[in-house]
Amino acid sequence: METVKDACKLLSKNLIWWQIEPDTTQIDKDLDEFNEMTDRFYEIAKKNFFKVEQLANGEVLALAINYIDRAISLPPLRGHYSWFDNTLSVLLEMCNPNSLLTKKEIKFIECLEAV
Repeated sequence: METVKDACKLLSKNLIWWQIEPDTTQIDKDLDEFNEMTDRFYEIAKKNFFKVEQLANGEVLALAINYIDRAISLPPLRGHYSWFDNTLSVLLEMCNPNSLLTKKEIKFIECLEAV
């Protein structure tokens, strides 16, 4: 099982080194930014953990971050964190709603499951 921290590292890596396999000089140059991004993503993820704590463990959180990494993140978002916070919040709300859903909202969730 991938940890939340591992998912944050992978997201940072893919945002920084998205075009090419970096050589060692590029990695050294970007290492501080990589560490800062990973730490910021992880802090945001921990803040959102209360939304999924009843879902057994952090696996759902790591899966949501992986989804963001593969489906949503784009290099221009590098260094901007509100998009990550907002996107993660929405994904977690959708998998674990914090209020009662009507038939309309349930139908929307069912559409997501069917896709």
